[in-house]
Amino acid sequence: MIIYLCTFFLSSLFIALSEKLSDRKPNNNFYNKIYKVIKVRDPSTRCAINENTVISFFLILLSLLLPVVIAAIRSPEIGTDVKYYVIPHFKTALNCRDFTAFSKRFEMSPTSEPLYGMILYFATRHFKSYHVVLFIYQTIIILFMYLGFRNFKKVLNVPIWSGMLLYYLMYFNVSLNIVRQSMAVSIVFYAVSCLFNGKNIKYFIFIVISFGLHGSGVLGLIFFPMYIFLRKKDLGLRYRDIRKLSAAILIILTGLLCLDRGVRMLVSLGIVRPNMLNYLSGGRFSSNYLSPVSVGIYSILLFAYIVHIRYIAKKPLELNFYVIVSIIMLLGSFGSLISLYISRVCYYFIPLHALALSSIQNCYKKSEKYLWMFSIISFVFLTWVVFFVIKNNHSTYPYMVDQMLFSN
Repeated sequence: MIIYLCTFFLSSLFIALSEKLSDRKPNNNFYNKIYKVIKVRDPSTRCAINENTVISFFLILLSLLLPVVIAAIRSPEIGTDVKYYVIPHFKTALNCRDFTAFSKRFEMSPTSEPLYGMILYFATRHFKSYHVVLFIYQTIIILFMYLGFRNFKKVLNVPIWSGMLLYYLMYFNVSLNIVRQSMAVSIVFYAVSCLFNGKNIKYFIFIVISFGLHGSGVLGLIFFPMYIFLRKKDLGLRYRDIRKLSAAILIILTGLLCLDRGVRMLVSLGIVRPNMLNYLSGGRFSSNYLSPVSVGIYSILLFAYIVHIRYIAKKPLELNFYVIVSIIMLLGSFGSLISLYISRVCYYFIPLHALALSSIQNCYKKSEKYLWMFSIISFVFLTWVVFFVIKNNHSTYPYMVDQMLFSN
């Protein structure tokens, strides 16, 4: 646990320091000394880069490298998908003589995640360790996640460090297991940030790229009509409407939570037929178990938005977007009753959920802002402990380094 937490908090700290440096005015004396050394006298030829920019760049580089390296040197026991397809795919690509043989072996086509295959193939042409491939995959995940939060800061004024820290706690462990989809999730998040910045063409380009890495990347297209619909000024939800909506959702969730145990009790009493169990968690037509912990956590996070409705209501787009993202996350936790893949759809909303939680700090003055963020981070940290430490979801705890890296 210490390795994960040190990585999360150090990475976020370095990002926070880089943001702080970027806001400071540059020290012109620093430039003058540099320009004298390199003998640049003409002001028009001088580089606009200052010492704050240089230090900030290296802080960001270090902050992104920390989680990437942790992911790259991990044991194959960390994350079930590493042993299931990452290593087997790497070995297969390594044994292919050329790209034609590789294409036939993987049956590559425009709809068969070709970008994932191309990255894999060209990596094996230069490197003989699958850890390099893990390094490349995690670089894509972390880099585009950072770029997405940086884009959102321009339009929503949300600190990058808090968004990244919440992302680490909510999704980093998932990315160590579900590698391909995590790359698509990160790029879709970046694409949505482009959409919020008015770069529609760029949004569609990166949605296509995400689809090339994982077929589920096509789900990123749902954010475009969602954004167009919600940005209309006359769609701002009123506080009274939100309360009614929340009450209705609470009633539905209470019924769903009681449904599983209620039906089992009726079956045990002989009131309903036993085949009804097939439609419940763990049954023939379901793939996972409904977690009351997940439902409780997402309910609390949704309540956090409701409390701040009057503050966020000044910006209808943000209000509607955040509330809908939170509701989707909440309802998605029930998707496991039907199919594991329904709950996986929610992965595309997790970074936006982190963004929404982080943005609530803007409802407060500077003196109260840090207290609110501490409360949110503490709560999300507890959820991380429950999901990834106690329940060991995605099989990423405890963290282990691949000992084969140091065997030689």
